[in-house]
Formats: sequence, structure tokens, C-alpha cells
Amino acid sequence: MQRILQEKELKLSGQRDRLKWNFGNAFAEKKHRFEMLVNSLNGLSPTAKLVKGFGYISVEGRPLVSVEEVKSGDGLVVEIHDGQVEAKVTGVRKKPEAGF
Repeated sequence: MQRILQEKELKLSGQRDRLKWNFGNAFAEKKHRFEMLVNSLNGLSPTAKLVKGFGYISVEGRPLVSVEEVKSGDGLVVEIHDGQVEAKVTGVRKKPEAGF
């Protein structure tokens, strides 16, 4: 009876070790995947781009997406990573359209 109990304890110990190892590997894989997704999201973040020297330009609270939205004398707000810059449009030049 003692031998059977020892065999069962040994078997249980081996199963416990495999379970710990499998759980540890699964956790490490999930953690690595999570970190990759976080890094990917940070790369897509508009505010993360501000730290790299880019700015977010708005006119009256709306994003500026075309030179046709502003004229000389209009005020702009340029959002950069550590604050805002208020600017005034002194001129507008539109790119010439490419002719095909």
C-alpha cells in the first residue's frame, strides 16, 4: 500500500510540474502578445507622433485638412507634445494639381 501511495504521489508531482510549466508558457506567450499589441497601438496613436516632432493643427476646434479651409489672417492652434502654439496664417499656397 505504501508503494502504491508513493507511485501516486510521484505521478501527481509530475503532473503538477507539467501544469506549472504549461501555465507559465501560456502566460508568457499571452504577455508577449499583449506587449506587441500595446506597441502596435502606440505606433498608431496620434499623440505618440507628436513626440516625434509632428503637430496637430486645428482651426476653431476642427482639424485642418486642406489649405482651402483657411485664409490669410485666420488663427490656428498647433498641438505639439508639450503644449500648444497659437499661430496666424500669413499666406496660403495650394499645390498645383498634377495633370495626366
